[in-house]
Amino acid sequence: FIEAALVENPVDAVQVEPDRIDALNQLLDEERETREQLANRLEQEKSSKRRRLWIGVAVALILVISIIVPISMVSRGNGTGPSPSPTPSPTSQQDAIWIDLIQSKMPSTLFDDPESPQRQALDWLSQDSFTLALSDDDHVIQRFALAVLFYATGGPIHWKPQNDGWLEPKDECEWGELEDLKCNNDSVVLDMGLRGDGLSGGLPKEIG
Repeated sequence: FIEAALVENPVDAVQVEPDRIDALNQLLDEERETREQLANRLEQEKSSKRRRLWIGVAVALILVISIIVPISMVSRGNGTGPSPSPTPSPTSQQDAIWIDLIQSKMPSTLFDDPESPQRQALDWLSQDSFTLALSDDDHVIQRFALAVLFYATGGPIHWKPQNDGWLEPKDECEWGELEDLKCNNDSVVLDMGLRGDGLSGGLPKEIG
């Protein structure tokens, strides 16, 4: 009987499956539309939250500016505002240049201790008119090393009276007596003979 019915109504038997497919497609379309509506709603809520956040930030900035600006103007009027950073003096700038120069030749030389012979020699360089006029780096290094020797061996106290003219603003080859420093024609110290000058202590590493 069933076979006979299928043979008699072949069109109805074939149309059952397309109807189900259409129904499923309709359900899928409805679900997709629902998801899109939900996504749009969420995006609108996010946009609204962002707008409220930016509005809050803008209001806060306006309040801060309205408080800070009057205070700053009052401080300037009273002269209590922050003072500008002091410009380094020429002496400190020159010291920095010489420290870089000296440490490039003598990496172990330090200047942290203000009472050290090295620091005293650097301070002397900064005040010595002859050194300040020099353009020869090797000449500056040589004068520094001799000044370190002077301070490290008690020059200001233990050396002979008036220190034989050491650290005077003239060529270092002219310091002391003739036999104290032997130099070549380029004022490079070749030998030292300081016996009897009253040195006290050991030789600094700058002399070797």
